[in-house]
Amino acid sequence: MKASSSSKTASASKSSSAGAKTAETKGSAAKLDSREQTQIFEKAMALFHKREFTQAAPLFAQAAKGPTAALAHTARMHERMCERRAPQAAQAPKSPEELYTLGVALINQGNYADAENYLRAAVQSGNAKADHFHYALGLAAGLRGNLEESARHLERAIEINPANRVTARNDADWHALARQSPIREILHAAAERSGPV
Repeated sequence: MKASSSSKTASASKSSSAGAKTAETKGSAAKLDSREQTQIFEKAMALFHKREFTQAAPLFAQAAKGPTAALAHTARMHERMCERRAPQAAQAPKSPEELYTLGVALINQGNYADAENYLRAAVQSGNAKADHFHYALGLAAGLRGNLEESARHLERAIEINPANRVTARNDADWHALARQSPIREILHAAAERSGPV
């Protein structure tokens, strides 16, 4: 009798253990409904767009466990993108020269908005007398269509280093801007006063 009693206990234990695993599996799938999955994914996307990849990745991983397959797939793809981009974000430029270098690289890539942001940060955090910071920021602002700001920074660059006037006249990046007011007046002010250059 004892043997049959212990086999019943072992059988009941196996059965309850299997039932617990099934309930646990169902419970973890039931923990996240499609509405919650969407909310988590949207929070992750907001962080992703702010380039906060290390904070976004775990939310994408959580959304990937949700019931909506297409959203889970998209979440997994974004999680992988975060993992690839997070190290780049961690190495963000810190010094004014690094900000300047990145800004110039972004101008060369045609990403004028981000270039302008990095160059503005370089001007604000660095040596205010760094003429090349103002020169590049003036260019980025002008290429974005903000001619007034472009003119202010170009004038400041020329004030710090008068050779920047000739440099800008001969710089292909400034050619289209040099035809527009007030940039035209700034670049040709000295030439009009002293005759042809």
